[in-house]
Amino acid sequence: MDLTDWESPNPGLLHTPTSDADWDAVLQRYTGTTNDGPLLRCVSVARENGAQSLVIETRYLGQDFRSEFAHFYSRTFAAIPDSAHRLHFFSDKLDPARLLDLSAEAGYLGYIVVRPSPLGSVARAMLTPPASYASAVRTSATETVYLFGRPLAVTGVPFTQQDARLGACAHSSAWMCHTTAALRGDVAMRPTGDFAIEADSSLLPARAMPTSGLTVAQLSDLLRRFDLPPMFYLIGSLPDINLPTSPAAPVPVPNAAPGTWDTRIVPTVCRHLNGGHPVLGRVDQV
Repeated sequence: MDLTDWESPNPGLLHTPTSDADWDAVLQRYTGTTNDGPLLRCVSVARENGAQSLVIETRYLGQDFRSEFAHFYSRTFAAIPDSAHRLHFFSDKLDPARLLDLSAEAGYLGYIVVRPSPLGSVARAMLTPPASYASAVRTSATETVYLFGRPLAVTGVPFTQQDARLGACAHSSAWMCHTTAALRGDVAMRPTGDFAIEADSSLLPARAMPTSGLTVAQLSDLLRRFDLPPMFYLIGSLPDINLPTSPAAPVPVPNAAPGTWDTRIVPTVCRHLNGGHPVLGRVDQV
């Protein structure tokens, strides 16, 4: 990741890539790290949706990376910028002369907020699901963002990538579930940094930073204090409800993944997903 002139050009720049080489050239400043897979996957989703234009908004002061910077990056004694970049995707080929006067009819496909961290660059993303599996999405929400003062709406599922220092996969998963509820107006929005700082360190003997993740007790306590108390299911303790896929006495299969031989969790998960509620799973707890 190239942090040279991170805040330039200001306020942003329009790109209209037409080939794989063009896309690679535009994204070159963000890729080439050991953990750029999530970023590339997000971009591929936008491209699958027919993205023809990309607007890179520099010096983006969003609450998520700003919270991470305040809690962690500002204390590392490293030359890390205090702002992020927000990449906006459009299905229309935008006119550079109308960049500051975008309309809702521009074919907005969503955004990716890129933090200046080579260990986890996607601070936040919200993208329209590709048509190939849009019918399978059960927990989507709608968000309105503002680009150069113009409102743009996108419906999808919020995503963030762990940075492996302030936040681990459990922090990211909790944030995604909570942000889905916040976008629906069920709870107040909380920035990503809060999910690391507010976790009860007394429930885990390891250091809080760099993080080693969250225990189930920490995760449950964190979501409860953020006004989204979770329901917890232990697969091995679920009752048999005599569904065709639920054997009366599941027999453990050596080295088999949980949920493949004991399927009692499947109908429970489906009820929550079909109701629009995100589900978290921990393999070590089943």
